[in-house]
Amino acid sequence: MFVERLAKSITEFSGEYEELLKQVRDQQDEVDKWIDALEVEINSRTEEKVDILSGKMQDQQITLMLGLDELRRPIARVAQHISDMHDNIQETERQAILQNLSLQPYFKHHGLVTEKVLKDTGRWLLLDSQYIAWQQSSASSILWLHGIPGSGKSCLVYVGEFSHRYRHMGVLTTSSLKFYCD
Repeated sequence: MFVERLAKSITEFSGEYEELLKQVRDQQDEVDKWIDALEVEINSRTEEKVDILSGKMQDQQITLMLGLDELRRPIARVAQHISDMHDNIQETERQAILQNLSLQPYFKHHGLVTEKVLKDTGRWLLLDSQYIAWQQSSASSILWLHGIPGSGKSCLVYVGEFSHRYRHMGVLTTSSLKFYCD
């Protein structure tokens, strides 16, 4: 009898246990559904806020870019104006120095020389190995042209300078000093 009661008690407890376990599972499923719904809602609100913030940031970025562009233009104008003034000052100083060096009308003389240069004038100089070595040298050096008046020294200077500019696409990459003894 005791064993029967014990078996009956275990069987009844087992049924109650299964019922309680089912209720716990059902309640856990309900909690999981609420958690999923809450996660969806949180993600949705977070995405909305991120979109709003992103839009505000883009608007601010555009505003900043426009502001910077408005600042860039006057700064570029001022920089160009300063550069032009600097160039004018340098040109003025250069002209003053040249005027102080000689009373000879250098630019007029050089202009007249360039008109006298004919095709192939000074070609022999440009092909001369000593001249080529001098022009290609990285060391600072002097090419001294001497001769009687009217022998073509000024024309040779023009030919050499023109040849150098032609090889360097119009840019004079070296400094040259010319003086005339008239």
